[in-house]
Amino acid sequence: QENFKRYQLTKMEIGIVQFVLRGLSNKEIANNLHISEETVKKHIYNTFKKINVKNRAMLIHKLQNNPF
Repeated sequence: QENFKRYQLTKMEIGIVQFVLRGLSNKEIANNLHISEETVKKHIYNTFKKINVKNRAMLIHKLQNNPF
Protein backbone atom coordinates (compact mmCIF):
# COMPACT_ATOMS: atom_id res chain seq x y z
CA GLN A 1 0.00 0.00 0.00
CA GLU A 2 1.15 3.52 -0.70
CA ASN A 3 0.37 4.54 2.87
CA PHE A 4 3.00 2.15 4.19
CA LYS A 5 5.65 3.92 2.10
CA ARG A 6 4.20 7.31 2.91
CA TYR A 7 4.74 6.77 6.63
CA GLN A 8 8.11 5.02 6.16
CA LEU A 9 7.07 1.88 8.02
CA THR A 10 9.57 -0.97 8.36
CA LYS A 11 8.81 -4.41 6.94
CA MET A 12 8.00 -5.69 10.44
CA GLU A 13 5.70 -2.73 11.14
CA ILE A 14 3.91 -3.32 7.84
CA GLY A 15 3.42 -6.99 8.67
CA ILE A 16 2.04 -6.16 12.10
CA VAL A 17 -0.25 -3.44 10.73
CA GLN A 18 -1.65 -5.92 8.22
CA PHE A 19 -2.58 -8.22 11.11
CA VAL A 20 -4.08 -5.27 13.01
CA LEU A 21 -6.19 -4.42 9.95
CA ARG A 22 -7.48 -8.02 10.01
CA GLY A 23 -8.52 -7.59 13.65
CA LEU A 24 -5.92 -9.80 15.35
CA SER A 25 -4.92 -9.20 18.98
CA ASN A 26 -1.34 -8.56 20.05
CA LYS A 27 -1.12 -12.15 21.32
CA GLU A 28 -2.42 -13.55 18.02
CA ILE A 29 0.03 -11.39 16.06
CA ALA A 30 2.90 -12.54 18.28
CA ASN A 31 1.95 -16.19 17.75
CA ASN A 32 1.75 -15.75 13.98
CA LEU A 33 5.14 -14.03 13.77
CA HIS A 34 6.86 -16.15 16.42
CA ILE A 35 7.86 -13.11 18.45
CA SER A 36 6.94 -11.94 21.96
CA GLU A 37 3.81 -9.97 22.68
CA GLU A 38 6.03 -7.19 24.07
CA THR A 39 7.83 -6.95 20.73
CA VAL A 40 4.47 -6.61 18.97
CA LYS A 41 3.49 -3.83 21.39
CA LYS A 42 6.76 -2.01 20.70
CA HIS A 43 6.24 -2.15 16.93
CA ILE A 44 2.63 -0.99 17.27
CA TYR A 45 3.72 1.90 19.50
CA ASN A 46 6.37 2.93 16.96
CA THR A 47 3.78 2.72 14.18
CA PHE A 48 1.35 4.91 16.16
CA LYS A 49 4.10 7.53 16.54
CA LYS A 50 4.99 7.48 12.83
CA ILE A 51 1.37 7.75 11.72
CA ASN A 52 0.44 10.17 14.53
CA VAL A 53 -2.43 8.18 16.02
CA LYS A 54 -3.24 7.07 19.58
CA ASN A 55 -5.05 3.76 19.11
CA ARG A 56 -5.88 0.95 16.69
CA ALA A 57 -9.18 2.47 15.61
CA MET A 58 -7.45 5.70 14.58
CA LEU A 59 -4.71 3.69 12.84
CA ILE A 60 -7.22 1.72 10.80
CA HIS A 61 -9.23 4.83 9.95
CA LYS A 62 -6.18 6.79 8.85
CA LEU A 63 -4.75 4.00 6.71
CA GLN A 64 -8.06 3.11 5.05
CA ASN A 65 -9.39 6.61 4.52
CA ASN A 66 -6.31 8.61 3.53
CA PRO A 67 -5.07 7.30 0.20
CA PHE A 68 -1.82 8.80 -0.98
